[in-house]
Amino acid sequence: MKKRRYILGVIVTLLFMIGSGAPVCAEDDVAKIDSVIRVYYDSFVQEDLDGFLDTQILDPGDEREKIALMTRNAWSAVGTRDMNIGPVEAALSNDNSTAVARYRVSGTLFNKATGENFAKEMTYIAMFAKKDGVWKIERVTPETLFMDEVKTSYELYAASQLLHSTGEEDGAPTATGTKDTATEEELRLFYDFTHEMQGTTVRDFSDNKNDGIVHGATQCGSEGLFFDGIDDYIEVPASASLHSESSLTIIGDITPWGYGNKPWHNFVWKGNSPNGSINCEYREYGVWINSGGLIHFASTPEDRIGKGQLTLSTSEKNVQGRTIFAFVIDSKKGVMKTYVNGKKAAEGPYSKSGIRKTTGPLTIGGVPATREDDYFKGYVKSLRIYGRAFSDGEVTHAFNKASAPVIKPLGDIYIPREILIRGAWADVSHITRTKLFTDKDLDAMERGFSIEDGLFCPPGATGPTEIVYIHDGSPLILSGYATVLDCIDYCGHGGSVEFIITGDGKNLWKSGLIRQQDPAKKFFLDMTGIKKLRLISTDGGNGNGEDWAAWLNLKTSVSEKKVAIAAIPSAVDMPESTPEGKGTIDHIYALIERPAGSGITSIESFCATVDQIYVWFTYSNLKPGTILKGVWRDEGRKLTLQEFPVIITQESGNSGFSVRRPIDGWVYGKYCIDLISGDVTAGTVNFQITK
Repeated sequence: MKKRRYILGVIVTLLFMIGSGAPVCAEDDVAKIDSVIRVYYDSFVQEDLDGFLDTQILDPGDEREKIALMTRNAWSAVGTRDMNIGPVEAALSNDNSTAVARYRVSGTLFNKATGENFAKEMTYIAMFAKKDGVWKIERVTPETLFMDEVKTSYELYAASQLLHSTGEEDGAPTATGTKDTATEEELRLFYDFTHEMQGTTVRDFSDNKNDGIVHGATQCGSEGLFFDGIDDYIEVPASASLHSESSLTIIGDITPWGYGNKPWHNFVWKGNSPNGSINCEYREYGVWINSGGLIHFASTPEDRIGKGQLTLSTSEKNVQGRTIFAFVIDSKKGVMKTYVNGKKAAEGPYSKSGIRKTTGPLTIGGVPATREDDYFKGYVKSLRIYGRAFSDGEVTHAFNKASAPVIKPLGDIYIPREILIRGAWADVSHITRTKLFTDKDLDAMERGFSIEDGLFCPPGATGPTEIVYIHDGSPLILSGYATVLDCIDYCGHGGSVEFIITGDGKNLWKSGLIRQQDPAKKFFLDMTGIKKLRLISTDGGNGNGEDWAAWLNLKTSVSEKKVAIAAIPSAVDMPESTPEGKGTIDHIYALIERPAGSGITSIESFCATVDQIYVWFTYSNLKPGTILKGVWRDEGRKLTLQEFPVIITQESGNSGFSVRRPIDGWVYGKYCIDLISGDVTAGTVNFQITK
């Protein structure tokens, strides 16, 4: 434990030195560290592989054979090929005695028995000490674990931008060996909005102390800052470091949430005060989002002051969901470029006179002096500004580092992974977070129940609005309501919407046409095995007028627990020597009829006119001949109404039975059916009978 604390202490000290401007590794040091890492990896490849298998998430449905193979008793059956290390990034401490390096290992794992392949890629952090002139590894750990252990220090490390690469990948940055030749090319501003603010101040992780004052934007953990599109913005005081004479790169990570009736949303603006709308007298550089789904960049060269800015736009509809953009000016070469998600999207000429200099502040999310409807709406994860022009390869490298998907269980379902918005009037608003709803009587907008929370998501003029979530396939239940709200900005009654929920491209639920003043429709979906979930609101086939669509009271809950049960001998003759196995009831459903296919969703409410309620369950690892018992109970009257024996005929599969309508009719109320093995309740399904 003492040794561990010592090592962490060294790491913290080292990283704080890096974050405060420590020298980068010279090229020969980077090469030596690279060599040590390669020797280490060649020596410990099996250990690395084992760690990967321990943490790899596999789909239990589609990849069951892989899971069976990759257990601690079967590592010998897994091999590697085409393994690659790099790029390796490194930085030295002030006294050149310690270093930290980050490197990526990628390649292919394969099943020696079947030849089945799949890709492997992980990023590691290595801590080095120089002993007698030789670099030696003190510790290696996955980057994710390292971040958990030394979060504060890692912020400085990741933000320092002093890391140089051995250039193993095409287009990756290469080591320069010195810093003084790149004084004008260093990082000017770096905001990582996923880190906690200090009051209303957002910290600049570059060396320039360009901290910003946050006006209204809401911090949302790993998603960054949320700007509500009404009056949220960040103001950064004027600074010489925010200007560059001849070259500039702006990189942003954003997720637009909607356009409403706004054709333009301002995201970044640097210029002179007070008026940001005069394009030649006041603007130095700026970034706008257009309702057509494009990014618009603008900058004024020195020789165009009084004549007008130069602009460059991407294609329409290439800003859909999370977008990592880059804007590059290289006046020495007379060119400016735009990039979307690592790929060049547009290129145009730029004056060789250089970039004009302004004395006003930098704003992010909107400019208070412009029209009130120009504020950006959506999430912002990060923003970086460099005083040099990035190459195509460097932009791609930056995108690859930022865009690795994080697959985890649905958490805060009011923070989607992506939002796809198409055309003017398309929009998504968080009902309890957006000022649009602060003066609204939410319950008056939807009859029949109280609105606890929700997402307002009218479809666009040219297509549906889609809310996209990424899920790890774990057994979660998603429930909520779909509705058309009343009286957002006027009290019409012409709205009609069809809501659709898809999972991995397959339809899981459709609402049918819902009109204003219709009751909301509830859904209850099992997310087991689902990786990409989409909540879609369409215009119902008659245009999007008054289509104030909303998903309300969204909740996730744990799916039915798997309860281990002992197999029970059946009444049929079975050899006494047959061992009793153990198994699980995986899921239990209440339905109108026996299901066909996958994507089963349990029904919570049945009309009193139904003839029968079908109980369906799936199970695994049960001994053939096991007898289960279904017990039908009236919860309101605390009565046991009927029992249904079920004999299991195979080790894993599905089965069921039906509860038929009593002769004197159903009694309205709440019921449950317990599936029992011996004295153990292995699963329960609840439902109600209504008029």
